[in-house]
Parts: sequence; C-alpha cells; structure tokens
Amino acid sequence: MKREAALFIFLIRGITIISSVTAGDVGLSVETSVDAVRGDPVTLRASYTNQKQLLTLTWHKVDGGVGGARAVVFAYIPSAGRRDASGPLENRADLVGKASLRIRNVRLGDEGLYVITVMLDGPVQQEKYVYLNVLVPPTVAVGPENPYIVEWSTNVTLNCIVANSKPEITSLYWMKNGVPLTALKLSSKYGGGDLHFPSLIIRNVSGEDSGTYTCMADHVTRSGNDSLSLEVLYPAKIVQVSDTVRTQEGGNVQLQCLANGNPRPRITWSRGGSVIPSETPTLLDGLLVSRLLVRSVRKNNTGDYICSASNGLGSRASRTIRLIVEDPTVTSPAVIAIIAGATLGGVILIAALLCTLFAFKRRKRDQDQRDFSFYYKAGRQHFEYVAKEEMRKAEESPFKTKASGEFACKPDSCVDPTSAYESFKAVKKNRKEAGSRYARALYDYQARGEDELTLQTGDVYEVITWEGERWWLGYQNGSIGIFPSEYVELISENDARAQASGEEKPQPPKKVPDVPQGMAGAQKVLPPLPPKKIPQRISQLQQYLQAEEVVSLPELNTCHRTLSKKPPLPPVTPQ
Repeated sequence: MKREAALFIFLIRGITIISSVTAGDVGLSVETSVDAVRGDPVTLRASYTNQKQLLTLTWHKVDGGVGGARAVVFAYIPSAGRRDASGPLENRADLVGKASLRIRNVRLGDEGLYVITVMLDGPVQQEKYVYLNVLVPPTVAVGPENPYIVEWSTNVTLNCIVANSKPEITSLYWMKNGVPLTALKLSSKYGGGDLHFPSLIIRNVSGEDSGTYTCMADHVTRSGNDSLSLEVLYPAKIVQVSDTVRTQEGGNVQLQCLANGNPRPRITWSRGGSVIPSETPTLLDGLLVSRLLVRSVRKNNTGDYICSASNGLGSRASRTIRLIVEDPTVTSPAVIAIIAGATLGGVILIAALLCTLFAFKRRKRDQDQRDFSFYYKAGRQHFEYVAKEEMRKAEESPFKTKASGEFACKPDSCVDPTSAYESFKAVKKNRKEAGSRYARALYDYQARGEDELTLQTGDVYEVITWEGERWWLGYQNGSIGIFPSEYVELISENDARAQASGEEKPQPPKKVPDVPQGMAGAQKVLPPLPPKKIPQRISQLQQYLQAEEVVSLPELNTCHRTLSKKPPLPPVTPQ
C-alpha cells in the first residue's frame, strides 16, 4: 500500500510538472518494432543525446493503438532514487543503458504498443512509440501412444498435431531413426506426413518398419518435434544357416542358425524327428544366433539337421543343414581344388619365366645388331668383292675336277668356322668392355687392293682389331679394310670426338721410318709392308656375320664348295 501511495503521489507531481513543460528536442531514438520469442528475454532499445539533467523516464504500455489508455510498466526518478517495474512487467523488467527497457521471460500478453517518455531539466520532454511482437514456437504432439505396438501386414497411421505456433509453421515432415523419410525413396510405402496432411500412413508394416519416428515442424523461431517408438510384432524367420558341411571322422563340427522375430523366437535343433540339445542362443546385431556342436563325429552322424524357430505368430520357420562325414582317405573337393590351383599356378609361373628369358635374349640380340650394324653394312660390300675374286682364282685353280666341277681348296687356305666365329665374338666382347679405339694416320698410305683402307695424314680411323697384328682392321666413313699399324698412332676417344666435331685438327709429329744402314743420304723409303692374310680375315668376318644372321653371303673358303658356272672375272690390279 505504501508503494502504491508513493507512486500515486509521484504521478500527481508529474502531472503538475507536465502542465508547465514545453515540448523540445531531447534527441530520443528507438526501434519502432521489435520481435521476441515467448520465454526468451528481449530489450526495447532507446537512447537520447541531450545532456541536460534527467528529471523522469517512464515506459507505458498503450491499450489499443496510439492515443489509447496508458499503463505505467517502468518509472525512473533519479532525484528520488526510484527505478521500479509495475503492472504486467513487475519483477520482470529493468532499465539498461540510458533508456532501454529489458523484459525477462517474455509472455504472449506482453505483445503490444509501448511508449517511452523522457523529461529533462528545462523543463523539456519527448516521447516515442515501440511495438513488441511476440513469436511463439510450435508445440508438436504425436500418437496414438508411445510405444505404439502393431502387428505385421497391417496399415498403421501415426498422428502429428501442431499447435500454438505464431506465426504458422513453414514446413512439416517425418524422420525414421534420424533419417528423413524422403531420403529413403519409399513413396509406395508411406503416405501423408507433410504440411497439408501431417499424419503419416505406413502400409503393410513388417519387422523392418520398427523404429523411432519423429514429426518435425519448422518455424521462423525454431523447429518443434515429438517422437514415438513403433514396435511391429512379426513371425519368426530364419535369416541364415551354415552351408553343407563335409568333415572326416573324429573331429568336432559346429552348425549355426540365425533367426529373428518379435517377440523373440525360440530356436530348436532336430534330426530324424528327435530334438537335439544345443547351446543357449546369443544376440548379435539384432539377430538370435543358435549353435549346435557335434563332438567326435562318426559315419552315423551323416544326415540332415533341422533348425526351427517360432514365436507364436504365424507358422514355424525351418531350414536344413546337410552334414557329410567322409573316410579319412577320401580327399575333399576343397583339397583337390587347392592342389589343382597350386599346379596351375606353378605352370603359369614357369611359362612366365621362360617368356621373360626369351624376351631378354631377343632384346640382347637386337641390341647387338644395332651396336654393330655399321660393320655389317660396310663389310657386306667388301665381302662381295672378295667373293668374286676368290671365284676367279678358283676357276684358274689346277685343283678343279673335271667330273663334278667341284674344287678342293689347299689345306693351308681352309679356315675353321668355329675359330672364326669365336674370334669375332672376342672382337665384340673386346669392343663392349674396353670401348672403341681410334688411330690417327701419321703418313699417307694408298690402298693397293680393295681389301685395304687408304690413309690420309691426320685422319682418324676406328680400329676394329689390333692386338698381335702388324696389319690392323679399321673403319671410316662406311669403308672397312686393313692398313699397316706402323702408319698410325693410337689416340683417346675424347681426341677422336673433338676432331670429329670440327675442332682444330692436330698436326702429327714429323716422323719418318728409320732408314736401313748403308742407305744414308739416299731417298727415304717406307719399310716393306708385312704379309697379309686377307682370305682368313674375310672368312672370319663372313662366319661371324652368318652366325649373327645379319646378312646372307655366298660361302667362301670352305672346303668342297660348289661354284656356279660363270665366266671368270678379270683380274684386279693392285694400285
């Protein structure tokens, strides 16, 4: 009573003051409209900029529109030290900042028009209006009951009721075990369950339809939802059993049977109409697992074992497992399959190794042919000349027989093909291991036959064979032939490449062969050239090329060869 009396006196004084107050610019600013959620706090923001002393600050709730009856909900009088909430906001409102009104636990009845009045020393005052809009989240309820127990093969309706939402909800949908039903893509299974028809229809329910169903209602504030558990009663069903089991006498065998149903089924094992005791079933991922252990099996354990499950709904479910006990000597199909697979794998592995080895040798031979191809090309032209020369000499040979036209070569001119092939195998190996060797001509040398190579002072030649010979076999610019070793000097591969690249051609030393005693003052001549063994050398090249299958040449220097009857070639005069 005292508080109400004091407030009444304050209002009387305020009215007296207002009668003498003039309207002025306080610099008051507010938000014209504020949204609040029922049950949450809200702040009606207001402030002013005038720095004069504050006399009174009041918040009123207006009944109806502007100009309606006003009820004081908060008053602040600095001079009296009073700041009180009254009316519908009593104990729920307070002043924050300079002029803002904070309301706790907003109620639907708090919605409406509010006006703030600020009076400063002068006296001068200003007032402005704020509308509070209260939003209400939806209230959702599902049914018929929770849990909802139904039988299989029936149609079920789950109800969803949405109430008290302000404004109306924006959408409605159902979820099963946290997953929207629209994501399951089972349009023929479900019906309704949307904004136009909130109740959900589930057609021809089965055990798979059991679960938690939630009705979701979306709102501008926050979503509302409610859930129930649907439990479907359905007959027992055997999901899986062991495959046919083959075993040998003396071992232990375990047969397995998995079943489900609601209520939980009872699982039994039987054989020939007699029930067999089994282990207590266990639950695994929603399935009931029953195991039958047959110890120390014998031949008479062979037969059909039946797993049965029932729960009082529908008919009993049964599945049969075949057990076959074999003699120890009988090899099971699995063992036979393993042996056959291992054998086939071994054959495939051996074939793969052989193919790999063949491919490796083939690549090696091709590489060798590429490495020595320039010898084959140059040598083929040289061998054709030698062949013609040999045939000409053979026509003139006194060893020709009159009866057969065959020739018997002299024993010292025959060449062992095996030694020839091995000689050039060594040439190839020597070239690969030691690399190419090069020689620079010290003197000019004019070839005296087509088997020889002309030398020009300063030119570089690749040496094919050199060890133990006074005549060396060399190659340059597609020509192959022999030359005297005293006319050249060996140089390094780098020097040979430098000269080939066009760098300055080094000058050979001013060297001439020694003059024999007694010839001083006379004209210097070159020493006599060493004897050549051209037929043997050419034969070796021929045998090597034939062994490498690079070119096919007529056989030369083989004993008992047959020559075609062609006129003899004219003799070649060495230069």
